[in-house]
Amino acid sequence: MSLNDPIGDMIARIKNSQLRNHKKVELPSSKFKIKIADVLKSEGYIIDYKVSNDSKKTSPDKKRKIKQIQTQVKRLDSIDPDEVNNAIQELRQIGTSAVPILIEALEHDSVQLRSNSARALPVLGASSYQAIPALVQALSDKQASVREQAAFSLGLIGALTNIQSSNTNDTLVKQMLPALVITLDDESIGVRSN
Repeated sequence: MSLNDPIGDMIARIKNSQLRNHKKVELPSSKFKIKIADVLKSEGYIIDYKVSNDSKKTSPDKKRKIKQIQTQVKRLDSIDPDEVNNAIQELRQIGTSAVPILIEALEHDSVQLRSNSARALPVLGASSYQAIPALVQALSDKQASVREQAAFSLGLIGALTNIQSSNTNDTLVKQMLPALVITLDDESIGVRSN
């Protein structure tokens, strides 16, 4: 359950811990889970919580994979098309776990990196649907090349998620359609044509 629904897993762990009168429960942390814990605390469902920055819990394999993803994402900042294409293919081999790091790269200072990160996302397959909100936000980037690639990638991801549809995917796809319609009025012909 935790791989597909981390919030549901969090709530279930807290509930099960309370049912068994445990004083504490340990679970993986994220910014979103911390915000939920704030609400649970303010509403009186939990007494308190503590976020541990214990890096020992990250396995060596996971650390190695994260470093591998970060290396490939850095290569996306290259002006050499072959370098970029090779990095995208490496990210494709890595798969779904590259999506969160590519989403972060969409906010990087480098225009090249933002554009190529948007370009790399649909190559990762239907799991890249997680990037729809970030790509919708990239449609308002100051740089036309980023907006153009975001629009193109949203179209590809929309097609992929319609092929492998689920309720979550449907909701995200519905969120992206109005944003894509707005791009029809973009000043850049490249953005409008995607």
